[in-house]
Amino acid sequence: MRRSLFFSVVVGAAVTLAGGVLETFQEHAVHADVARGQGGGGVSQNGDVNGDGARDLSDAIYLLAHLFQGGDAPLPCPGDGGGAGGGNPSGSPLPPTGQTLCYDENGDTTDCMTGDCLGQDGGYVTQGVGCAANPRFVDNLDGTITDNCTNLMWQQDTADTSGDGAMTPSECNDGAGQPNDVCCTSVTFTLDVVGDDIPWSEALDYCENLSFANHNDWRLPNIQELQSIVDYSRQDPAIDTTLFSAASPSPPGLEPACRPYYWSSTSMEEAPTGQQNNGAPYAYHVDFSIGFVSYHYKDPHNIRLYVRAVRSVPAAGAGAELLGDPGQGAGVAGNGDANGDLALDLSDAIYLLAFLFQGGPAPEPCVDQPEADCGNMVDDDNDGDTDCADSDCTGNMSCPETETICDDNVDNDFDGETDCADSDCTATHPEDPSLLPDTGQTSCFTSTGRYRDCIESTCTGTAPPGQDGFYKTGCASDGTRFTDNGDGTVTDNCTGLMWQQDTANTNGIGGIDDDDTLLWCAALTYCEGTLNAGGGFAGKTGWRLPNIREIQSIADYSGLQTRGTYPAFGEQSTHSDGSSWYWSSTSRADAPSQAWRVKFTGAPSVSLTSKVTATAPPNPTFVRAVRNAP
Repeated sequence: MRRSLFFSVVVGAAVTLAGGVLETFQEHAVHADVARGQGGGGVSQNGDVNGDGARDLSDAIYLLAHLFQGGDAPLPCPGDGGGAGGGNPSGSPLPPTGQTLCYDENGDTTDCMTGDCLGQDGGYVTQGVGCAANPRFVDNLDGTITDNCTNLMWQQDTADTSGDGAMTPSECNDGAGQPNDVCCTSVTFTLDVVGDDIPWSEALDYCENLSFANHNDWRLPNIQELQSIVDYSRQDPAIDTTLFSAASPSPPGLEPACRPYYWSSTSMEEAPTGQQNNGAPYAYHVDFSIGFVSYHYKDPHNIRLYVRAVRSVPAAGAGAELLGDPGQGAGVAGNGDANGDLALDLSDAIYLLAFLFQGGPAPEPCVDQPEADCGNMVDDDNDGDTDCADSDCTGNMSCPETETICDDNVDNDFDGETDCADSDCTATHPEDPSLLPDTGQTSCFTSTGRYRDCIESTCTGTAPPGQDGFYKTGCASDGTRFTDNGDGTVTDNCTGLMWQQDTANTNGIGGIDDDDTLLWCAALTYCEGTLNAGGGFAGKTGWRLPNIREIQSIADYSGLQTRGTYPAFGEQSTHSDGSSWYWSSTSRADAPSQAWRVKFTGAPSVSLTSKVTATAPPNPTFVRAVRNAP
């Protein structure tokens, strides 16, 4: 009796504090037991405590009943695809490009819904294209950034590979807001990166041996991962500088110049036409000045680029990556901990009610609690592992180190095994939780491009460890990524996108030839208009020209460069001049009379061309349409 009375008093107080919804609450309270534990539809986000896929008044009732009447506990937070901040509500892990404006063929701003050249990237921002995690990026306040769209954690700043202590923006200025002679500068930030550009093999080694922000599983990102943080709405640099820093060209007279080129772990398995081809002497990089994806020679004496390390964020324990005060990303103890103070109590019910009825802040992202104590021999996070066996504790100094040098004949981690006999050196990398598609690359190479077995390379030192082909991170590296639908379309099971299987026959005559290349606005119109008319291509509507991240996502970096994309697609069409370029719907931010496109044959790359001269050699550009599946 006393408990029921207390519950009633608490409920009344909570509802009054949340905005005077007492009448509504009382109307539904008698049905609280109906909602309890009956959702079963899968928790969609923190605050959906009854698991019915929605956050509403029934969740507040459920939570209060649990706290004060012994009702069922909130259903668990989602166990997969969530990352550290709400996961991927749209169904596509490909992040948005950042572009929100639309332009005509001359580069003038136009209305995205009614202006010229309809169907471009900026017009699809609010139409369910790309990952919708909000926020996408979380500043972990420890020098790292977590990307909730990809389940990746990044070094916030360009890697201080020289070890001389990278300067902060304030230290980098001379006191009058001007950069001093050891800094690279841009409009929005300055950063000391002089001496931090290094050869490819050293970049791999640096990331493999990096212990940073209490994590020691850093690696050099593959080309899909590195391209994922390019912001195509910006330039010089093309990255969100409110969160990340990047090397940028230095002021005149300052040497060495800071090139905004960053290494990836992905080798180019076939050298460009007319250049040295002794295996894979080139590695891919991203130019963060505007977003080019290209390649550089691995020669350790001549080519030195910058580094930003990455790691995959496990689905379990992701809460460790959220720091701050309650309501500011503090982490979540479990579903129902709406204010993120790591406790489940009355304040959470008030917080949830205020969100529902007073426009208060949304509950903190639904994440799992990491191992809280790495020395208590207790499985705090209920993941089946305790203490040093738990991945959350591997960065703790009380735990034995893993084998880090695989050819020194020393048992570094005191497990009784050395070098290649040690599982740390010979085991394949565990299944990766990152959401981006894999690159297709499975081979490893020496610095000069010679092939080496990926597993052997970690033991013998004959090839730099940490390459793309060793980790094979990303979705569906087992070859199950694409489904041939048998109707001229292919579904990408990693991104939820459906593609035209073959290059678009835009003129409708015979096979694919030079006459099927189009100007940019005509390519948009073909996808938006022609393919959606009369019931749509393959009986489906919703076709559009892909944005730059989407069209780049189907590039195959496995070395099958005569095809360029995966075998599920038709053979790439080639213009009579030998090129095989495909349009995206994304304009260049600082010169919108140009648009981004991807080359598939020879070696995949991302570049730009004029929107109005692309059908004249050497710039003919083909089309392959996309839609959101199913």
